[in-house]
Amino acid sequence: MLSREQLDELVDAATRSGLGESGLRGLLFDGIPDAVWSGWPRLRDPHDQLQSDVAHLTASSPQRGTERPLLAIWLGNAFGLRATRPEGELFRRLQGILDGRSAPPAAVAPVTIDAPLPEDSIEAAVAVGLAGSAE
Repeated sequence: MLSREQLDELVDAATRSGLGESGLRGLLFDGIPDAVWSGWPRLRDPHDQLQSDVAHLTASSPQRGTERPLLAIWLGNAFGLRATRPEGELFRRLQGILDGRSAPPAAVAPVTIDAPLPEDSIEAAVAVGLAGSAE
């Protein structure tokens, strides 16, 4: 369960990132049956809408057949929509907390090469783990 401060931070980040736009609401609820959320209030102010939706998601029981909180599903969708924005990392972190992970999975560090490889050297590419196909 998230703290009041985390929920406030979530709503503020969602508002900043534009997730309160009416066209995105259905995408945020992807994976949650329409019957669960379609009767919830529709508000004009994007911040108020997000606050209302998050409050309803927090108060709702997990979907039948899963123990996953509905807010975790919503956060996964929010991350998918805003992964490249700074707020995306917050959505991912909060989803991890709800899914029982204290921290999100570590990202794999990219491999860097200090010196350029000869263009015709497949063996050199394989040696540093960058196997390509020879065509």
